Amino acid sequence: MLLIITDREGWASRLSPVLLENGIYHLCVSLSFGAFICEHEDTGAVILDCVPSLSRGEHICADLKQRYPNMPIAIVASPKSIVNARADAILRDGNLNTLCENILSLCRANGWTFAPLSTYYLRLAPPDCAEYMGLSLSLSPAEFRILHCIFYHSPRPTSTELLVALSAGEGAKNETALAVLIHRINQKAAEIDPRPLIVNEYGKGYRIRDGLI
Repeated sequence: MLLIITDREGWASRLSPVLLENGIYHLCVSLSFGAFICEHEDTGAVILDCVPSLSRGEHICADLKQRYPNMPIAIVASPKSIVNARADAILRDGNLNTLCENILSLCRANGWTFAPLSTYYLRLAPPDCAEYMGLSLSLSPAEFRILHCIFYHSPRPTSTELLVALSAGEGAKNETALAVLIHRINQKAAEIDPRPLIVNEYGKGYRIRDGLI
């Protein structure tokens, strides 16, 4: 999983559609949440946005490199800033389209892409192709990312904290709003099979129901 760490409101959500269209599964979290995700989730690489706070970004980079020396970290910095951090790549901020192209090139060069997830009953292929019981399942971008993340972690549950962070850009800023999105996924899936596609494992999070994974 590619992790994007940023405190710029709306910045990551503008990158997300481009990344998903190119099959790059990712999660966007705040600077204060980044270390937690790296510790608890299967993080393959990090894009660290240092534009809002270069010194704090450099500190986070140093901390992550100390903990995970082999994990690639690319820093996004303003065009004129001098970066003093042991990053694997420096991406200059500015034109969003150019920045997206540079991130995509970096991801492809390092193999940071995400292949489709598939079982006999469920298949998900970024950015938005979902099949359930052999039939098309129409999901919104937020719903797709939630289901994809839960599928990715199966059969173990995915924590509500991670799922809230994943879908916060679409308005799911708390557990109640997240539950509404998951209810919508189950409603759509129930048109194909009445049994719930996603179940809540109390105190642990959400998972795909037994028998599908």
